[in-house]
Amino acid sequence: MEYKYNRQERLFTRVEPVTIKNVKLKISLDTSYKESEFESKVEEAVNKIESNWDKLCRTLINNLYEIHIESWRYEKESDFSEEDFLSNLLLESVIITKKTSYTIRFTTGELFQGKILEVIYDNDGSIFVTGLIGQ
Repeated sequence: MEYKYNRQERLFTRVEPVTIKNVKLKISLDTSYKESEFESKVEEAVNKIESNWDKLCRTLINNLYEIHIESWRYEKESDFSEEDFLSNLLLESVIITKKTSYTIRFTTGELFQGKILEVIYDNDGSIFVTGLIGQ
């Protein structure tokens, strides 16, 4: 598999996208990995994220659903369920790092005015919402 180095981000990005939960997305690795490790690390990341998908979704709901309802929701959204909330979050990319294991990015569409949501899946299995990125 081919990887390209992005000097600005200091990451190696897989040319062919991977598929997680039926979504094709960009996956990158930091420079601490050897090229011979790339594919095994990508496969490991895809498997871990897919097998812990329910935990990831529950973390997103627990950390952001009420914030959206109280501070970001349009008044016309009267019955906005947790499922509606999750369906508006779309996987964008994954970055594999030695330090934090996986940084998972979602587009938020209208939920948070187009900001990117960043989530860390740590080496110990912990999942943290680190924040919203963008204008």
